[in-house]
Amino acid sequence: MKKLIITATVFLFLGLSSISAKDTNYIKNNSLTAGTVKSMYFPYSTNIKVEMELVYTKGDYSLWRCKNEYVDKYPGNALTGKNYNYFVYKNNSYHLSIRENNKQDIFKYFSDIDAEKLFI
Repeated sequence: MKKLIITATVFLFLGLSSISAKDTNYIKNNSLTAGTVKSMYFPYSTNIKVEMELVYTKGDYSLWRCKNEYVDKYPGNALTGKNYNYFVYKNNSYHLSIRENNKQDIFKYFSDIDAEKLFI
């Protein structure tokens, strides 16, 4: 009888904790709209956080851009963009940089727009 009560209590606790976890309100990338400006962690700047502007979102991935002046620790000069540099974040964490060798594939993933038209 004790085992049955303990087992039922454990299952009840696990069930209630999973229900409360399901109701937690997480911020999803899909709830943001293009043009949203947000201060985000950025590994290639002397500042820990940099003001980024959302360009596109798709699934867990989002495409952000920041002004060239913020990027001062990136190795080499291989980043794409004239006034802005572009970066992909996955679940609000830095994922990869947009470079000349990957820009077409990444922009095709996010949109049907030609990548050359976006770089300003």
